[in-house]
Amino acid sequence: MAALTILNEWLKDQFEQPGRIEAMSKRKTVFLDKISTRQDSGENFRQPALLHGGRAWADSRSAAQAISNDNESNLAPFDWVSYVGKIKGNLLILHDEIAATGNDKEKMGAYAKTLQVKTDNMLQTFGSRVNRGILGPKGMWLFRGTILNGVITIDSRDANRIAYVEVRADQLQASADDGSSTSHTLYGSGSVGFCVSLTGRFGTAPTVTVSTSFGGTAATPSGWTESTTIYFYFRGDFKGGIDTGSKFGHRIDSIQAWVTDTDATDTYKAVDRSRDPRMSGVKLITTDVTNDGVEEVFEHLFDIGRERADWDGDKEMFVSTARFRQLSRHLESRRMRTADGSRYTSSRKEGGDSRYASSGATFSYATITLNHQSGAYEIIDEVDMPADYVLATSTGDWEIVHYDGFPHLIDDDGVDMLRKTTEDDYEMRWTANPSFKLKKDAMITNTGRAPFPVAL
Repeated sequence: MAALTILNEWLKDQFEQPGRIEAMSKRKTVFLDKISTRQDSGENFRQPALLHGGRAWADSRSAAQAISNDNESNLAPFDWVSYVGKIKGNLLILHDEIAATGNDKEKMGAYAKTLQVKTDNMLQTFGSRVNRGILGPKGMWLFRGTILNGVITIDSRDANRIAYVEVRADQLQASADDGSSTSHTLYGSGSVGFCVSLTGRFGTAPTVTVSTSFGGTAATPSGWTESTTIYFYFRGDFKGGIDTGSKFGHRIDSIQAWVTDTDATDTYKAVDRSRDPRMSGVKLITTDVTNDGVEEVFEHLFDIGRERADWDGDKEMFVSTARFRQLSRHLESRRMRTADGSRYTSSRKEGGDSRYASSGATFSYATITLNHQSGAYEIIDEVDMPADYVLATSTGDWEIVHYDGFPHLIDDDGVDMLRKTTEDDYEMRWTANPSFKLKKDAMITNTGRAPFPVAL
């Protein structure tokens, strides 16, 4: 018991410092690090669905009144209603490992340092999952591919997603659907594939082999369709990026659910988006950019945002690492890299929380800044961005609201480690109830997206 008490005290010292847990979870996520977080309570959070300001300006009071009598001419009379999602985390701590210290202070100190590494890296995984979930597809699928006799061949479009898979650590589920609709279902009533091996992590055709049990042999799980392109998910992520309109009905909102690839006509967060295509953000579609080069996609998106959605000032444009490199090479080939950076500047910026620099909370990321008549747009290399689109936004427009931490170490009973039922081992349990949402004074029209027509 003494050993457990010492560990609990150590956990409090390490993870109850204000901001430390969040800093650890954001230490390598560029987009997430730029999003502010705050704590609040309630079943949902509301903010005006702003499109414009008051419209009642005229040549006489009576005319102005006649316009303002229509409630919508004063300000949008409806709200985005955002519900919190649910994310759970578990870290197993073996009783035998604690017992092996024999309550010796030096041995306990060595074990505590190991536990800190495990905990910090678990928090980093949380941040990566959340970052990918917000930027990735709203159905939260991991990659597309085919499976035969337990061997998944990842679609070439998603080959880089092999980076997220860990052998003998991850579990997958599969569906014929992309998880973008409440009517979509998982294969085999949610049957699970346990990752047992992989090949080609650094090649062009990676594969993942799954089993139907921990450490089992290669086998296709029940109900999974073989030799047909299907969607694969981390266990528990299916349909996780879409606010269902109920508390805990998803994991965290995908920005692709807010800003859709085509004009949305549904009711999202209690707002009828069919009333105005701007309700689902500014967007270009594939036919809009067919004749664009990679650099022109950014210019085209910025121009249409400025001309038709009143964009002004600077914008942040997030792209995948491969797309960032493609743009950099394109600009280099056009001799746009100048000494004074007047037209094209490339740099690296510091991110993360400097208070925890010794714990690896800070990082750097690459940027390219292109000037425009109304400001500049900064193109940012974000490793968790899908390669098929560019996201243009002002990250100051967005926030994450949570109940009691992002994430929160469950210690409401004063104990940071809980004994497992029917086992001698312990668990460190984490929870998060986040809502990724616009701030109350922000407009969805200030965020946009565009596809890339040029193959990698």
